[in-house]
Amino acid sequence: MIHQQIKEMLERGIIDTEMENLVVDNWFDSVEFTFLGTDTRVVSCKFSNCFKISLSHDRTYSKGKNQAGDLNYKYFIQDVEITEDGELYIFKISAWPLDGEIVCRKIEVL
Repeated sequence: MIHQQIKEMLERGIIDTEMENLVVDNWFDSVEFTFLGTDTRVVSCKFSNCFKISLSHDRTYSKGKNQAGDLNYKYFIQDVEITEDGELYIFKISAWPLDGEIVCRKIEVL
């Protein structure tokens, strides 16, 4: 069974698109990332009431910056998945060189 939130993300073009922004709040209670959807509108994926936020960057991939101070690489989203553990959602994302897992109570696609 595909979760409604994953279906919305897929319909809006999440696969093979660049992650525009990634924000974790000060107390690790919420996460938000955005991507440019197929209709050229920014799509926001919000995770709230989080219990685990795990993000890792491939150690073999340079974290260089260009002359403007911006990252010299992009995170292109390759795969997303949601499973459930009781009342919690487990969201996994692969956007090499970034991989992540978020465990939360609520996921919104706006």
